Amino acid sequence: MTVIRNDEIRFGKPTLKGTRITVEDVAETFYDVGHSVSQIAEDYGISESEVEEALRHHNNNLSQQDVTV
Repeated sequence: MTVIRNDEIRFGKPTLKGTRITVEDVAETFYDVGHSVSQIAEDYGISESEVEEALRHHNNNLSQQDVTV
């Protein structure tokens, strides 16, 4: 598993193991900025599979959140 949580790293937000890069950082760069997986990997110095893992983690957590209307 590439994504971990540690209360001492980035306030316990999910991060990529061995980095201080949060799942949120990756998701924002992909969805809001519009960078490709390969661009994000190059920009952050991580592998494309780590980017994909972060995006999967982000999307899985979105689908598990309660939606209140």
